[in-house]
Amino acid sequence: MIADYYLGVDRLAAIFWDVNNLKYVNDQYGHAAGDVLIQTLSSVLYELSTDRRKVYRVGGDEFVMLIENPVETEIESMVESVSAALQEKNSQARCRSPVLWAGQKAVVWMSVRSSMKRIQRCMRIRRVERNAENRMANWVSAGCGVIANELAQAMEKRGQKLYGVVNRTPEKAVAFAEKYGVQKVFTSFQDVCADPAVDIIYISTPHNTHIHFLRKALAAGKHVLCEKSITLNSEELEEAVQLAKEHGVVLAEAMTIYHMPIYKELKKRMDAGKFGELRVIQMNFGSYKEYDMKNRFFNRNLAGGALLDIGVYALSFVRMFLNSCPDQITSQVKLAPTGVDEQAGILLMNREQEMATVTLSLHAKQPKRGMISFDKAYVEMYEYPRGQKAVITYTEDGHTEEIVAGATADALGYEVEDMEQAIAGHPELMKLELTEDVMKMMTRIRKDWGLTYPEEEHATEKI
Repeated sequence: MIADYYLGVDRLAAIFWDVNNLKYVNDQYGHAAGDVLIQTLSSVLYELSTDRRKVYRVGGDEFVMLIENPVETEIESMVESVSAALQEKNSQARCRSPVLWAGQKAVVWMSVRSSMKRIQRCMRIRRVERNAENRMANWVSAGCGVIANELAQAMEKRGQKLYGVVNRTPEKAVAFAEKYGVQKVFTSFQDVCADPAVDIIYISTPHNTHIHFLRKALAAGKHVLCEKSITLNSEELEEAVQLAKEHGVVLAEAMTIYHMPIYKELKKRMDAGKFGELRVIQMNFGSYKEYDMKNRFFNRNLAGGALLDIGVYALSFVRMFLNSCPDQITSQVKLAPTGVDEQAGILLMNREQEMATVTLSLHAKQPKRGMISFDKAYVEMYEYPRGQKAVITYTEDGHTEEIVAGATADALGYEVEDMEQAIAGHPELMKLELTEDVMKMMTRIRKDWGLTYPEEEHATEKI
């Protein structure tokens, strides 16, 4: 495959760059400032690219330039040119912080014929980019439950079909494939990972199994969209994120909130200062589940409990609007007879002193309601996991505004669209940094409760 793109090329030089201290900038100045840094580095590299110099984005803030048949002095000259251009950008910027520097990470010389595998992860992005343009990226569903059915239906609405499906029960996979015209039924997840035609794997299995599938998929160089909660804890997520970086693929949590058009519209207005400064966020999410301690909601062996199942939505909503991750967290919990969290109240505050309250319950119905209070307005959202309508009340005169964007029924379609855009060069659309922050909060909260799952208590084999 690589040779198709590099006919007549004997050697390549790969130069890697990233933006220093991006997380610090995002936390300190907001993600808009971080985006400026990424865009600045991207524009500089683009300006210096030619037919022989091809630039790819291989991570959130990571770029690689591949130079065909480089001359001896070309690499050093390129590094100096990029550094000089960034220095010029620094001198023009209002902020004189050294975080505006982009750091050259490494230079790798390689023979095309002898080292194709080493550059394959860089080139993967080009292959999938072509597929995305033709709306033909090959998706595989790991699982064929409710979410998998919604995924298949969402892809049909886009004029796509799932490439494959795999399930613990083969008979269910066959029935699923027949229902949706799925091309291939895999007998094992290992077979999915070994298939070079597979671009993206959607994992919709119980969340205590996610890390096992993530390890295999990411190590095989597959992009992964994984159902919430993406892992059990921060340690597992950090491992998965590192694997994704090592293999040059996109890892994301299937969090509908990050992709619904209504939230993009609200964020746009918020960032433009239409609502004033953010003060308080109030979140409710309650489901009434029968007291069957064997079902997944209350089953400790299936990582049950309110926090990982429904709380992840509320906390993702909170983190999306807060200017930084909360560093002060207090909570109370009522445990079910199985020892998992049945009901919880959570209070959060970040360094900007923006506050949020979250109320969760698995045996008491609550409206899925979110309210964001600013000093000039407050915004109300109902059915917020897949929200499409917001009501804004402006506090100065009390007048209201209703805005509608997107459609609840298309929630998974928005996820699919953003994921394909992510693997085509825009991984920021998947909000992985927010997923990491939410997981840190949930891990800390469960630690305060003393709530663990069997997988966390006993070291499991990394399969």
